[in-house]
Amino acid sequence: MKTILNLVIAAIISVAVISCTKNQLPENNFETTVNNDPAITSKIFTKTNDPATMEFGASTVINTGAKLAIYLPYGINKDIMQTSTITLMDTNTEEILGTFSLLPSTHSSASTLHIPGDLAWVPFMFAAIDIDNNYTGRSISIYTHLAGQYAVSDDVMPNAFSVQ
Repeated sequence: MKTILNLVIAAIISVAVISCTKNQLPENNFETTVNNDPAITSKIFTKTNDPATMEFGASTVINTGAKLAIYLPYGINKDIMQTSTITLMDTNTEEILGTFSLLPSTHSSASTLHIPGDLAWVPFMFAAIDIDNNYTGRSISIYTHLAGQYAVSDDVMPNAFSVQ
């Protein structure tokens, strides 16, 4: 009988302590949100290691005959990629010199590139483009277009490089 009484008293004290402790806990002031909107984001990467280590800009010169790698880091949320293209355009005449499909970083041809270390662990797409005589003597702007079922992301890098 004494054991049962001791257990009942212990249970009452435990309930009292727990109920007092719950009232003293701080209130949760953090707002939790979940983004369920479809979205694609992308930005042309300003560096390349192919044909050599360089940063794109008006003073960047690439030689005819080189293979140029252009990278496009991206993010996608609640969407499925449908289209991914890169277009090289003459900055002065706005003539389209070529439109190419972007490949995912997991594509086997990525193994032949010298991918910049800044892109480690970052999802990206790329194009390896042969710079032929069609580009010689021109200033080139880069345009990219990613489209999912619902969202789109476009980016432009004007005067990215010139070709000699």
